[in-house]
Amino acid sequence: MRVTGLDHVNLRVADADRSLGFYGDVLGLVPDRLDAFRRGDTPLLTMRVSEEAVIHLRPTEGFSPPPPEELSAAFDHVAVQVEGRMDDVVAELERRGIPLDGEPFDAYGALGLGRAVYIRDPDGYRVELKTRS
Repeated sequence: MRVTGLDHVNLRVADADRSLGFYGDVLGLVPDRLDAFRRGDTPLLTMRVSEEAVIHLRPTEGFSPPPPEELSAAFDHVAVQVEGRMDDVVAELERRGIPLDGEPFDAYGALGLGRAVYIRDPDGYRVELKTRS
């Protein structure tokens, strides 16, 4: 057996519309099978990251995310590649009123070194936005 790629990450969320707004409107991910989700044919709100990877969001009735410090103790973050320069990414986040979770930093990932910054999704999950410059 040999792993050839990352297929998906599955995150439990409190509110489907709120998460759709963050992952769709803020991060620009495109929903996949949204009609099937809305009909109740699948419990997963799927956001397409690339041709080969998705983030599944699983709305769960009664789910109350733990405080960020407790959440980070079990799950640190999910990282996504973003286009452009980090200065432009930070400016866009500030324009939208999305707070940074720390300052931008140098990070190593699948495509080598780049610049990165953390933000939090509506449920407190830390999302790393990584650029190549």
